[in-house]
Amino acid sequence: MICIKTISSADNHHHMLFSKSDIDYGNYFKGSPKYKIESFEIDEFQKISHLCLDRNENVILAAHTGSGKTVAATYSIRLALENKTRVFYTGPIKSLVYQKYKEFQKKFPNKVGIITGDCVIRPNKPIIVMTTEVLANITLNNFKKLRDVSHIIFDELQFMGNPKRGKNWEKAIINSPKDINFLFLTTIAENLKTIALWICDLKMAPCHLIKTKKSLIEREYLLYPCIENNFNLLKENDKKFNDEIFYNVKKKCSLEDIDTNHISNVLKKLLLKKCYPIFFYCNTRIDCKKFSLKFKNSNFLYEEEKQEIQKKINLFITKYRQYKIIIEEMNKYKVLLLNGIALHHSGMVLALRNFIENSIISKHLKVIFTTETLAYGFNSPVAAVVFIGLSKFDELGKRFYNFDEFISMSGRAGRRGICDKGTIILMVNKILEIEAINNVFHKRSYPINSQLQIDYQLVIEMCTIKKDEFIKEFLVKTFKNFQNNTLERDIDLYDKRISVLQKLNYITVDRKLTSKGSIFASISYNPGAIIITELITSFDVFGKCYGLSAGILSLFVCPHCSDKTNAVNNNILDDFEKIITKIRNIEKEVKISKRKLLKINYCSGMFKRIELKMNNKPKKNEKPIVKINSNFDNDDDIAIFFYVVENVLKLAKRIVDHLGEGMKDHFEHMIKILHEIDRGNGFLDY
Repeated sequence: MICIKTISSADNHHHMLFSKSDIDYGNYFKGSPKYKIESFEIDEFQKISHLCLDRNENVILAAHTGSGKTVAATYSIRLALENKTRVFYTGPIKSLVYQKYKEFQKKFPNKVGIITGDCVIRPNKPIIVMTTEVLANITLNNFKKLRDVSHIIFDELQFMGNPKRGKNWEKAIINSPKDINFLFLTTIAENLKTIALWICDLKMAPCHLIKTKKSLIEREYLLYPCIENNFNLLKENDKKFNDEIFYNVKKKCSLEDIDTNHISNVLKKLLLKKCYPIFFYCNTRIDCKKFSLKFKNSNFLYEEEKQEIQKKINLFITKYRQYKIIIEEMNKYKVLLLNGIALHHSGMVLALRNFIENSIISKHLKVIFTTETLAYGFNSPVAAVVFIGLSKFDELGKRFYNFDEFISMSGRAGRRGICDKGTIILMVNKILEIEAINNVFHKRSYPINSQLQIDYQLVIEMCTIKKDEFIKEFLVKTFKNFQNNTLERDIDLYDKRISVLQKLNYITVDRKLTSKGSIFASISYNPGAIIITELITSFDVFGKCYGLSAGILSLFVCPHCSDKTNAVNNNILDDFEKIITKIRNIEKEVKISKRKLLKINYCSGMFKRIELKMNNKPKKNEKPIVKINSNFDNDDDIAIFFYVVENVLKLAKRIVDHLGEGMKDHFEHMIKILHEIDRGNGFLDY
C-alpha cells in the first residue's frame, strides 16, 4: 500500500508525496537547502526539489517550458560532487546531450565527460552526460560502471512515451540499483501521479511529485491571418482562449498558400517591435531553404556585428579547411549568415548546425528558418517563434503537430532571466490549419504510456544475461505491467518468442546464444537486426560486393522518407519477404497472435547512393580510395547520407567480430572504405 498525500499547494506549485509509509516532515520544507548554487533567488518549487534531493529522495519535477528545471539538475550534480560520488545526466536525443555537455563544462570545468553511440570523451569524470539508450545498455551489461554513481538525472521524461525511444527509459529505470537517487525533469503530462506511484513501488522509497501550476514566462499567442496582414491576440499567458477572434479568422480562411510576402509582413512587424531573434518554423527542410534564400539581400546586422560573425566564419573555415563538403556548405550560406539570417534542419552537416546554434547563443543571428530541430536540445531562447503552418512529415506521413510538440516548439519563446516575454505567432490561411490550432489549444497533454515491447530484441538482450529469475523480475517491474497488469501475457509472449528463436537457431535449449544469436545480440538495438542476421547467415547476398553489403545495411538505419527513387533491387526485396514469411510461419506455429507477428520497416532512400559511392573496389591490401561527389540530387540530403554512413559503420563494426573468416575479411574491408568516406569529409567531427 502506497501512502499519497499533498505536502504543499500554492499559487505557483503543487507538491505531493508517494511513500510506502506516512512520513511526517514537520517544518522541514520551510528550511533552506544545504547549498546555494545560484546567484539569484530560486523559486519555491526549485527550493522544494533541492530539499528533497538533500534527503536522497526521488523527485519528479514537472514544470512549464522555460521555468528553470535545469536548476534542480545542477543541484543534484553539486550534491554528488560534494559527496565525492558520480552523477549521470541522460537525455533522449544527442543534440540535447551535446548542449548539456557544453553547458555543464562551463559550470563544472574539467569534471564532465560524455558518452553517446558515436562519441566517448573523458568517460571516467564524475559528471557524465549520455543518451538514455547508452544508460539502458550500461544498466544491462556494464553494471560496474554504476558502482560510484549516486544520482541519475533523467531529462525530458515525457520521452518515455515516445514509440521509438521510450523502451530505453523503462529499461534504464528498472535496471538501475535501488540506492541511486532519481531526478526526473519533464513538462506537464497527464499521468505523472501514476509514474510517481510506479517509481515509489519500484524503488521501495519515497517519490516526490512537484509541479508548477502555470507558466512563469509571460507569453502571448497571436493569430496572423494572411488575408488581413494583422495580429490578433488569441491567448495571453494562462488566460482563456479567445473563441470570438478564432471564429472570425476562420470565416476568412482561403486556399491560398503562405508565401514570402506574408512572411515578410510578419517579419517587418516583429522588427518594428524590436522582437528578435525569431524562429520561423517551417513544415519541411525545402521550405527552410526556400524562405531563407528569399531574404538573402536583407540585412539585420550592424556593421560591428557583421565583423564579429565574419571572424567566426573565418575561424570555422580554418578549422575545417580539409573537409570539402563542410566548406562547401559554409560557402553556400555565408551570405545569409553575414546578414544575420540562417536556416537549421537535419539535412545540414553537423559542424554547420553547431556553428549556427553557437551564433544564435552569441546573438549574431536574428532570423532563423528551422524545422522542429531547434525545439529540443537547444537552451538559448528567442523573443518570438512563428509557425509557418502546423504540420510535419514523419514515418506516418504528413500530420499536424500534437500538443506536446507544439508546447516544446512554442516554449523556445522566452526564458526566465534571459528573455522574460515570449511571442508566438501562428500564420494561417487554410481551414485545416485553423482547425489544427483549435485542437492544440483545447487538448491537454498526452499521458506517458509504456512503450516496452516483448520483441525479439528484448528476448536476445535478456538471453545475454542468462538468468531466468532476472527476466521474470524484470517483467514484473515494467511500467507496462504496473499500468495494465500484463505480466501473465508478457511471460507467455516471451516464452513463445524464445521458441521461435530456438527454431531459428539463435538460442539453444538452455537459452544460451548460438554463434548466429551472437550476431543478432551485437546489433539488437536495431529494429532490423533479425533480418540482417538472416541475410548474413542464410542468404547469399553479403560478401559479393562492398557497395551492395553497405547498401543493405543502410536500409535499416536510413531515416524514413517518401523518396523511392533510390529503391533497392527486387531480388533483395524477395529475400526480405522469404525471411519474414519463414519467421511468421514459425510464429503462427507457436500461436503468437496476429497482432504480435514480426513487422519490419526499412527505408531505401540512400541505398543506391551508398552502393554507388563504394563502387571502387580496391585490392585487398590497397588503401581504399573513395571519390565523394558532393553534387547530390538534393543537396539537403548530404547530411542524411553521412548520417547513414555513420550508422552503417556502427552496424558493421558490431557485427564483424562475430563472423567467420571469409565474411569477416569482407566486412573489415567494407569498414575501411566507410572510414575513408568519413575521414575524407569530416562530417562526423564533433
